[in-house]
Amino acid sequence: MMEKVTRRIAEKLGDTLAANPEQIEIYAYGLELLILPVINLIIVSVLAYIIGILPNVFAFLLVFAPFRLWGGGVHLTTSIRCLVVSTVIIVGLSSLSMINISAVLLYILLFSSFLLGLYVTEKWVPACSQEKPITDYEKAIRQKKYMIILIICWFIASLLMTKMHLYNYVLALILGAISSLLLMTPGGFCLIGAIDKKLDDINKGGVKNV
Repeated sequence: MMEKVTRRIAEKLGDTLAANPEQIEIYAYGLELLILPVINLIIVSVLAYIIGILPNVFAFLLVFAPFRLWGGGVHLTTSIRCLVVSTVIIVGLSSLSMINISAVLLYILLFSSFLLGLYVTEKWVPACSQEKPITDYEKAIRQKKYMIILIICWFIASLLMTKMHLYNYVLALILGAISSLLLMTPGGFCLIGAIDKKLDDINKGGVKNV
């Protein structure tokens, strides 16, 4: 659905600008990159408001989004799948951050996820698929540096917020970090790949039954 909409818009834009087919593909891809996060944010915000976890969702996204931006990671093959799965992850883990948690356990989670972040960054960032590898060495090093800076800023902010007894928000920050980091690992790629394959099988089965 999303691909069709962005494709139509790109084609109209291409007609106006007398663009060639390759440029139209670029327009369509760019539009999808712009539109999908906006739709995702709207859906997530509405659900979070209804459930009553809006501040936790924003805390989660405050870490999840920039980590994904600079760290990379796996994506599903279609925009609608990305939309659904990311919504489930964001709303689900933000809801989990509402649980009561002790300061001791929070510190353990925070320090563990900090070490995890450094390890994942050193080992896999920038995380990319075999189909679209990053071949620019300088760019890869730059992304690692940015990611380390982000991790340090997140860690310090989380420590300060823990001192202020904002435990649920800190937990949301931690879950945002852990979930984004796991999507940069080979295990994350395998998991999302398995979900993609299962959805492909379901889709093929549905087509056969029509």
